[in-house]
Amino acid sequence: MERMTERADPQPDRTPAPRAERKRRVHLAVLAGWGVLSIAATVLQNAPDLLEWLPTEVIWGLVVIGALAQLPFIARDALRGGRPRDEAAGPFWREGHGDNLLHPEPHFVGYREQRRRMQRLFAAFTRPGWRGALDLARWWRRPGPQTPPLVVVVTGAPGTGKSQLANLVARETADRFPDGARWVDLTTGTSADDEDAGTAEEEAGTRRTWLRMPDVLPRRFRRLRGDRTAPAPAVARPRSVHTLLEELLGASGDTPRGPRRQLEEAWRGRTAGRRLLLVLENAEDPRQVQPLLPNSPDSAVLVTARRPFHDAGFAFTEVHLEGLTEDEGAELLDRQAPIPADTADPGRERRARRAVAEHCHGLPLALKMCGKRLASHTGEDAERLLAKLRSTHGTPLLGPTGFPASFLGVFRLCGTEARRLLHRMADSGMQEAADYAAAALLGIGRERAAGVLTELVELSLLEPLGRADDGVRRYRMHQLVRDTMVVLGPAELGVPPAEAEAEWGPEATAAAARRLVEAYTWTARAAAAELHGDDPGFPAPPLAGPPPDPAAAAFGLEAPGNPPAWLHRESEVLLGCIWLAADGGHTGAGWRLSRAVAEMCKALRTHWEEWEQAVEAQLALAYGGGDPQALAMALLEASELSGARGRYQQGAVYARRALLVFERLGADERWAARAHRALGVCLQRWGDLGEAQEELERAEAVLAEHGERRWHARTLYDLAQLHADLGRREKAAGLLRRARDAFAAEGDTAQRDQVRIMLAEVLADEGRHLDAWIALQSLLEGFRGQGRHWFAAQCLRVLGGLDGELLRRQWRAAEGGGRPTRRLRRAWSTAERTAQLREAIVLMERMGDLWGVNRTRLTLARALVHARDFDGAERTFRRAARGFADLGRGAGRDGEQGDLRWQARTHHAAAEEILAVVSPAREGADPTVPLRYARPLQLALVHAREALDLYEERGNASGVAGARILLARILWVDGADRAEVLGHLEAAARRAAEAALPDLQKEARDLHARLSSAHPDVARLWEIH
Repeated sequence: MERMTERADPQPDRTPAPRAERKRRVHLAVLAGWGVLSIAATVLQNAPDLLEWLPTEVIWGLVVIGALAQLPFIARDALRGGRPRDEAAGPFWREGHGDNLLHPEPHFVGYREQRRRMQRLFAAFTRPGWRGALDLARWWRRPGPQTPPLVVVVTGAPGTGKSQLANLVARETADRFPDGARWVDLTTGTSADDEDAGTAEEEAGTRRTWLRMPDVLPRRFRRLRGDRTAPAPAVARPRSVHTLLEELLGASGDTPRGPRRQLEEAWRGRTAGRRLLLVLENAEDPRQVQPLLPNSPDSAVLVTARRPFHDAGFAFTEVHLEGLTEDEGAELLDRQAPIPADTADPGRERRARRAVAEHCHGLPLALKMCGKRLASHTGEDAERLLAKLRSTHGTPLLGPTGFPASFLGVFRLCGTEARRLLHRMADSGMQEAADYAAAALLGIGRERAAGVLTELVELSLLEPLGRADDGVRRYRMHQLVRDTMVVLGPAELGVPPAEAEAEWGPEATAAAARRLVEAYTWTARAAAAELHGDDPGFPAPPLAGPPPDPAAAAFGLEAPGNPPAWLHRESEVLLGCIWLAADGGHTGAGWRLSRAVAEMCKALRTHWEEWEQAVEAQLALAYGGGDPQALAMALLEASELSGARGRYQQGAVYARRALLVFERLGADERWAARAHRALGVCLQRWGDLGEAQEELERAEAVLAEHGERRWHARTLYDLAQLHADLGRREKAAGLLRRARDAFAAEGDTAQRDQVRIMLAEVLADEGRHLDAWIALQSLLEGFRGQGRHWFAAQCLRVLGGLDGELLRRQWRAAEGGGRPTRRLRRAWSTAERTAQLREAIVLMERMGDLWGVNRTRLTLARALVHARDFDGAERTFRRAARGFADLGRGAGRDGEQGDLRWQARTHHAAAEEILAVVSPAREGADPTVPLRYARPLQLALVHAREALDLYEERGNASGVAGARILLARILWVDGADRAEVLGHLEAAARRAAEAALPDLQKEARDLHARLSSAHPDVARLWEIH
C-alpha cells in the first residue's frame, strides 16, 4: 500500500511581477494626470481672464478636455433621472397623496394623432435610467432654467374622452417626473342657493345688533324661519383657487392656511426646481389654472376643459378633441363586445356598429355604454341596438351630442338600487361618493352599497378614483351623466311607475337627504370626539334632540381612523350637508353637524374658513329652530373663533350675550362657567387683566366643583397665561403643570403639548434659558416627525427668542466650565435663531395664524436689536405693529380696530429692547449714550410715545403707567429736562393709584425718588415689565 503523507497546500505568490507593477503604476499616473488636467481645464473655463495669454489651439484643447471630464457626471445624472435635484428636500408628495391618477381605460382607442403630438411635447423631459443619457444628448429640446412649465390644454365637448386621454398620456410619461404626479378635479357640486358676496348693508359696514339674527345669516340660511322654499337643483361650480392651493399644499406635506396671496407664494416656493406632473380636470378658465402652475421648467401640467382658453396669462398648447371616427367607434365597440364567431353576416354587423358610432357622434362615453349593452345578456346585435337608439330620438334632452340615447340604453341595465343611487347623487349634488355615503343615500349597509358602486362602475356610469388620502375608495359621477339625470324624469328614464312613485318622489328623496345628513353628523361627531373637541357630560339643548344613531348599526359606519385627513377630504361635503339640512328643514341635525365641524376645526387650528362657516351655521340654525340654549352655545363658539382670530372685543361681546342667555334660562351652571371662561380669555388678551382674572377664577371654581377635568384644565391654562402677563412666573408655572397633568390623564395630547410649549416659555422668562432650550428641542423634533406644523412653529418662535449668550453661560455652569460644542454654538448663534423665527413665520402664514405671525415678527425684531441690526429691527417692529392693527379690519363684523393691545405692546417692547441695548446697566455711568446709538435711542423714544398714545386710546391703565415709566427712562438717558422726566413719573404714579396697581405705583415713586436724589444711572438699572 502506498503511504500517503500530508503536504501544505501550495500558496500563490502574492508578490507582483515587475511587468504588472509597472503597468499598474502607468495606469495610476495616467489617471492622476487626467484628473489634474481635467480640474485645471474646468477651472480655467470658469476663469476666462486667465486664458487670454494662451494660444487658440490650447484653449480649444482645454475646452474639449473639460467637456470630456464632465461626461461621467452627466451620465450619473441621467441614470439618476435627469437633472439633479436637492436630495435633502425628500419626496414631494406626502405618503399616499401622490400618483393618484385615474385608473387606466382598458379599451382606449382613437386620437392617435393627438396622442403622438402630446408625447412629442413630453419627449423634452428626461427619462430615468440609461435612456436619460440619450435625452440629455438632445440638449436643444430640454427646457431652459427660465422656461415656464409645459402646459397642455385638452379641450372638447363633454364625453369626448378628454380625461381618459390626459390620464393615459400622464401615465405614459409619469416616469419623466420623479417628484410624482397628481390628479385634481377643479369643479365641485354644491347647492345652487349659494350666497353672494354680501348685502349692501354688509358692504357699507353697518354694525349689527344682538338678536337681529337675519342680518348676520348667510343667504343660504335666511329661509330657515318662515321662508322655506324648495331648493334649486344642485349644479357644478368651479372650485376656488384658494381651496385648490390648500389641497395641493396639504398633499405635499405643507399646512396651508392664509390668504390666497400667501398660498400662491407658498406653492411657488414649494415647487421651485421640482419635477412634477399635474393633471387638472374640468378647468373653467385660465385664471383658475395659472396660480396652480409649478414654479419649475422641469414640471408639466395637463389640463382638460370644455372650452378653449382665451387671454391666458401663460403659454400653453391646445389639443382639441371632436370625437372618434366611425371606424374608431366601431373598434371600441369590438373591444368591449367582439362580434360573435357565429354571426351570419359579420360585414353587416360591422356596418351597423359604424352606424351606432355615427349616431353617438363619436363620444367615447356614449359608445362605452352601447358596448355594455351589446355585451349584456340580452343578446342584442348592433342593428337592434341602433333601432332602439333611433326610437328614443324624441327624448327632449337629445341634441347634437347624441349622449342621452346611449345613456338610456345602459341605464336600463341598472338594478333598482343602482338607478336610485344615481338619482339621489345627482339630486343632492354629490359628484364624488364613498361607500358610506352611498349606504346612507340608499338606506342599506356599506358592503351592499359597495356592490352597487361596483355595478355602476362596470356600466361606465361611475368612475373609480382609487383610494383617497385616508385610504377610503372614492367614486365620481361624470358631469354628463349628472346633467342627464337632473334633466330627465323617471318616466323618460324608463323607471317603472311603481318604483318611481315609491322611490323617486319628494318624500323618498327628502328621506335620503336626511339619512345622508345624519350619517355625516354621526361620523363628524365621532371624529370630533377623537380630537377631544366634543362636550361629553354637558347638557344638550332641545334642538339637538336624541343622539343620532341611524347610522352606526344600520349603515355600518365607523369613526374616521385619521380625523385630520377625513376633515380635509370631506370639508366641502360637510358644508354641503349643512346646506342640505337647512334646505330640507332638518334643523337639529344641521346644528349638530355644524357644531361638530367647528369643534374639529378648533381642535386642529386649521380650516379657518370652514370653521367660520360652521359657526355661522350654528347661529343661523339655532335661531331658526327657536332654541335659546343652542343659540347661546353657538355664541360661545363665535367667541372662541373671534378670540382665535384676534377679534377680542367681538369675542367678549359674544361671550357676554351667551352668559346672559344661560343665566336667564337657568341653564346648567357649567355652561355659564364656560361663558365666564370665554369672556375671561378675550378680556385677558384685550388687556383688561383685573376683570379677566375674576372671570377665569369664577369659571375655574365651578368646573373644579363639577369635576369637569378637561375644561378645568383649559381654564388653568388660561389663568397661567394671565399670571405670566402679570409677571407672576412661579404661579404660572404651577398652574401649567397642573393643566399638563390633567390633559395627559385625559389623553388630550394637543392641549398637553400646547401647555408644554408655554411651560418652556415661562422657564425662559424666569431666566432658565438652557432648560427651556432642552425642552423645546425635544418637542420640536417630535412635532416635525408627526407633521404637526403649528406646534413646531410655536416651538421655533420660543427658541428664536432665547438669549444665545445666556445659553452659553448656563451651559458652562452646568458642565463645570469648558466650551460648548460647535453644533451647540451654531444652534445658539444669532443667525440660527433668526432663521428659526423666519421659518416659524412662514409656517404660520401658510396656516393662516396671522396673530402668531405678528407675534413671531415681534420676537424676530427683538433678536435683530440684540444683533445691532437696528434698521432691520425697526422695519420688523413696524410690520408687526401694522399686522396687529389690521387683524380685525376687513375680518371682523363689528368694525373692531384690530388688536390694539398687542399693537401697543409691540411699540413698548421696541422701546424697551432698544434702550436695553444702547444703554446697558453700568454703575456711575453718565446718563447719555454713545454717538453711534443716538439714532436708535430716538427710535426708542418714538416707539414709547406711540405705545403711550395707544394705551391711552384703549383706556389701559396698567399700560399707560408702564409706558410713562419707560418714557421717563428714555428721556433721562437722552438728556431731557429733569422736570419733564419727573412729570411722566408723577403721572404714572397717579394713574397706577387710581387703577389700584400698587406694583406700578411703587415703581414710579421709587424711580422718581432716585432721580430726584441725583442718581442718573438708575435709568439703566430699573426693570420695566
